[in-house]
Amino acid sequence: MPQLIPHPRSQEYCAGVTVEARVRSRENAVLELTYTVNGPMDRLVVSSVSPPRFTSGLWEHTCFELFVSTAGALAYHEYNFAPWGSWALFGFEDYRSGGPIDAADHAPRITQVPSDDALIVDVTVDLGSLARAYTQSPLSVGLTAVVEHRDSALSYWALAHGAGEPDFHDRDGFVLCV
Repeated sequence: MPQLIPHPRSQEYCAGVTVEARVRSRENAVLELTYTVNGPMDRLVVSSVSPPRFTSGLWEHTCFELFVSTAGALAYHEYNFAPWGSWALFGFEDYRSGGPIDAADHAPRITQVPSDDALIVDVTVDLGSLARAYTQSPLSVGLTAVVEHRDSALSYWALAHGAGEPDFHDRDGFVLCV
């Protein structure tokens, strides 16, 4: 499973914590994702499970994210997945140029896997229903996470980080080809 790395400005909060993410591609651009947070769970904030629904502001708490585009395209989508089942979806024509898509037919399936010593979240998304291009071209993917710590600090995790502040929209983080 690929390791996500903490943003350099998050290092002080990350002692003993690791975040991993795995993506498996299925037919018609269906992606199966697994996010795993290992470490002292008593130092992290994870809300309890609730009914799945579109919710904005998930990135202000522990959540996992998927950024996806076709190789070379400017347009991309962002999914946010909360361990407790809520989700958000955004469509962008270019860097941060876009907004939320509140459509139940694009809802992911989110399952929190029981574990005493880790937070494990499985997610299935049907990208083919979101954009036909996702079924016809290689995908550029960014896998990210925001982890909330008991002291209200947030740490930012990604496969790769650009320079400066944490910015998951930076295309330098779309490093997986699926």
